[in-house]
Formats: sequence, structure tokens, C-alpha cells
Amino acid sequence: MIESDDFLGTTPIAIDDKGRFNVPSRIKSILDRKYNSDLIICVKENYLLISPHNEWIEGKKNWEKLDTFDDDDGKRKRMRKVLSRATECQMKSGKILIPANQRESVGLAKEAVLVGMSNTFEIWSREQWEKESG
Repeated sequence: MIESDDFLGTTPIAIDDKGRFNVPSRIKSILDRKYNSDLIICVKENYLLISPHNEWIEGKKNWEKLDTFDDDDGKRKRMRKVLSRATECQMKSGKILIPANQRESVGLAKEAVLVGMSNTFEIWSREQWEKESG
């Protein structure tokens, strides 16, 4: 069996009352093998984007190229929206804790879906994912 280093597929997950979820074994294996436990959680419009810290640093290089004094195209506004709602976290004992304000921002409850996106993964509420994936 081929073992990819990409986050792939869609997995139902359960979020407990404290906002933690068990990282599926395949995702945990990739984090352990290719990255580490340091993660960044970003609030997007209808979901949370979770990025390994190494991948976050790579993406950040693109932001550093932006002209921070010229905002005619709205890039600075978009960057502010992402960065102001991002938080650092760690996978501990195979679990990730999602802060309450981030869960509330995207309507996460007990039933959620983890969506692999190659070098990042997303957390969607079950209801929102069903709308998105049709």
C-alpha cells in the first residue's frame, strides 16, 4: 500500500465539550512523520483551516512580498482578516483543541468533518460540509 505524505480524504470527527477532537490516525501519522505538533488554525468563511507550522511559514513568504503601504487591490485587508483570526496550537496526546471563538465563528458543534487538502486540512461543521460538497 502506498503511504502518501498528503492530507487526503474526508473523515467525520467528534468535537468534545472542551473543543477537542481526536486527530484521525492517518493525519496524526503524517504530522508525526513529516511535520511536528505545532499548528496554526485560521478562521475562513465557513470552515477552519489547519496548517502545520512549516507550511504556514512557506505561505507567509508570499505575504511578505506584498506592498503593505499600497492596498488598492484589498490584499492587506484580506491578510488582516486571516492573521487577526489565526491562532497557534499543538497536537497533544493525539488531540487538537480548537478555541471557542474559532468554533463559534464557523458554527462548529459536536459533529464535524475533517477535509484533507494536501499540505493543510480543514474542519467543517457537518451541516456546512453537506451544503458545500452537495
